Amino acid sequence: MEIGQLRKEINDLLENIVEHSNNYSNNRPIPSLEVSYVLKKVSRMQETLIILKHLLEQEELRVKQSRTSASQGTSDLAEKPVPVTETPAESSSPEVLPEDRVVPEETKAEEVAAEPTEPESVSQSIPEESQIEETSPEEPVINTVHETEQLTQIPTRSALENRPIARLIDALTLNDRYLYANELFNKDMNAFNALVKALDNCTNKEEAQGIIARFNEEWDQENVHVLSFFELVDRRFMVS
Repeated sequence: MEIGQLRKEINDLLENIVEHSNNYSNNRPIPSLEVSYVLKKVSRMQETLIILKHLLEQEELRVKQSRTSASQGTSDLAEKPVPVTETPAESSSPEVLPEDRVVPEETKAEEVAAEPTEPESVSQSIPEESQIEETSPEEPVINTVHETEQLTQIPTRSALENRPIARLIDALTLNDRYLYANELFNKDMNAFNALVKALDNCTNKEEAQGIIARFNEEWDQENVHVLSFFELVDRRFMVS
């Protein structure tokens, strides 16, 4: 998952929690089920923050290793001495050669002029060695990127909540039932259970929406619990 998407999800969760808290004044009592709903959002936000922190650490490590490898390559080039071929100094006392081994002055000048060509071949091999030294430290960066890609493939809790469900009665926990019964049916658990049973017996989404339409005038269509229950019904008839 991209870092930008994680940050957007965290901001959405924060706005949802603040909006939910603002629905209750300082003097209005808050039911424990409301606190459970907020804790669920906070738990999801904590999981997202952990994943975001790991991705940011991996990104910082990758940048640090890239800078280190670049600086090491530069320092190696600066410290590596360029071999220089020294020409032997002429002896103060010239060697006396036999007459048959005397070398003409023109031949000596040609040999001296040909000698400086040797350091060029040595200096040309230096950039190739430095290129090998520069490319070798980049291997750990590839492993780091591979680990980051594996991490992004781990499904988050929000992704699991978007999957289809077989039956509403199995997907709802005890706390969920109390919460929805309190918000949708004024704490009438029997009425809520009857609605869930009727929705599970529906064969398609249109039939379920026809049952829910009976309560449109009674329910607040902007209430977070009403919207959450609508999402559960959509997942009940989602094609897997």
